[in-house]
Amino acid sequence: MKKTVLILLSLVCAYSLSGCSEDTTLTTNIVVPLAIGNEWVYKTIDYHSMHRESDTLYFDTVKIVRSAFIHGDTIYYTRRNVGFANRADGYWGTRVNRDLLQIVFKHPCIKGEIFRVDTFPIIHFDSLGKEITFNVLIKSSCDSTFVPITVPAGSFRTIKYEVNFESPVMVFSQKSIYYVCPGVGIVLSYFYMWDKSFYLARKEELASYHFN
Repeated sequence: MKKTVLILLSLVCAYSLSGCSEDTTLTTNIVVPLAIGNEWVYKTIDYHSMHRESDTLYFDTVKIVRSAFIHGDTIYYTRRNVGFANRADGYWGTRVNRDLLQIVFKHPCIKGEIFRVDTFPIIHFDSLGKEITFNVLIKSSCDSTFVPITVPAGSFRTIKYEVNFESPVMVFSQKSIYYVCPGVGIVLSYFYMWDKSFYLARKEELASYHFN
């Protein structure tokens, strides 16, 4: 189960609060600036209270290292070999070692809009080590189009997105909340896991960023 959790946790503003106007946030389609060499450093806390372990604090760097032109899109890949592309309707991404793009953040979006409902297979190992494959439902929505957020990298005006993963029998369930500032990218994110109820498993705050 822990391996499954880590895989899914890895899947998922050049402007300050005074400079990133609400109009700009709603009109620009460049959700995340994509160019080789661009990088984002996140202050990350993994919470292990459900497993009787100490919480872990570390800094995680996301860096774009290469690009490829595939089926009409220029896809930019991180060191983890996950690809991303900006399209007219928002920010799209691939799964690890795959080139098929799926929408990550729709932009522009409307508050309350559900913009993705899809399923994908997950391999789970039960307590006896038996492999079980089942489909997980993913539902992505835009919860708010204007949320002021302050993190170590500064203050930003963000859009709040929520992504829910659910299996039919709740063998696996995850909820992710992202605060995204167009022109910079993900500013703050929370990842929740299910164990009879949702608990906070990871928090990521933007500590610094650099664009070429």
